[in-house]
Amino acid sequence: MSLGVTLLVLGLLALLLTHRRRWAVRAAVYGLIILSMVITPLLQTQQVSAFYDGQQTRALEDLSAAAETASALFNPHENPIRSLDHVALANTAAPVASVQPAPAALNLAQAATVCTVTQSSQCDADGLSDQVEIHQLGTFIDDVDTDNDRISDNLEIQPMTVGGQTWYLDPRSADSNGDGLADTIECSTRRNVNDGGTIDTSVTGVVCADTDSDGTPDVYDFDNDGDGVPDSVDSAPFALMTVNDGQFALALSGYESGRSLLVDLMIRPTDDRHLWWANSVLDWPANDLAGQIQRVTDETITDQGDMLLVPVVEITIPYNAANRTRGLPLQTGVAVNSIEATTPRGSVPARCCQTSGTIW
Repeated sequence: MSLGVTLLVLGLLALLLTHRRRWAVRAAVYGLIILSMVITPLLQTQQVSAFYDGQQTRALEDLSAAAETASALFNPHENPIRSLDHVALANTAAPVASVQPAPAALNLAQAATVCTVTQSSQCDADGLSDQVEIHQLGTFIDDVDTDNDRISDNLEIQPMTVGGQTWYLDPRSADSNGDGLADTIECSTRRNVNDGGTIDTSVTGVVCADTDSDGTPDVYDFDNDGDGVPDSVDSAPFALMTVNDGQFALALSGYESGRSLLVDLMIRPTDDRHLWWANSVLDWPANDLAGQIQRVTDETITDQGDMLLVPVVEITIPYNAANRTRGLPLQTGVAVNSIEATTPRGSVPARCCQTSGTIW
């Protein structure tokens, strides 16, 4: 592009030198040169913008491809244990090897165990033969819980039916779907490995929870409660409360008096398009001095606009004669008995939760 503009300018200069005595030619050439000087930076800016847009698009595509590749490594609907016909059994009678497990991978009960791997051996006594763990699952033969998610390797590969489909957990990943929540959190009913590394045999192949009843168990659901907020950023991934009148109640219990209490709420509008209004800068007509919103001066917010939209949450604390302060600190010189039966209101700015350019 720059080479073409350069050649154009040189051609115009040659034309100007040839017909320099003609006023019309000079005016046209000067005008074209000025126009090219103005257009060139604009074209370069457009190219830079297109470049960065392309980079962002490719980055998103790479992330998507990486996620698809990672998920393709384990199929939650396929039994991890294939038919034993696929396993090469060379010396069925003789021991394959004598294995001393690595100390870092040992359970307490196995610390002094030397295991000989045969066709039927179970070094960790987890119900899976060493041959299956080595050749099919890729799990440790000396650890009942390879991924340390407190669910034994054997229990992770037990099938469960949710939403009319069969599901299996990944025994090599503490977070089967990679949403930031460990399997032992999203499927606590299957937790069967004690602190000492032993298996609680009373826990069997139970079904993992499906909080939002969408047919996908929480261990493979990226939004467990179905509130539109991914589990990776959701402060309460297993709870959802819908408010129709714009008001919701909150009651606190079990707190200690005399100590500060932090309450963290995550709210989301019914129409998620409204999320983009947060912290948006708007223009307002000049000299508009009528109505509730007026523009008195021409000052702007960092030269971007006139009005910054900040979402706020209005909080009311009902009066309680037994607790007039409502647990809030008092200003110096204010007596508790002087507090009247009123319901104070306060507005708290809401902070947007944003990841990878998306506001949740």
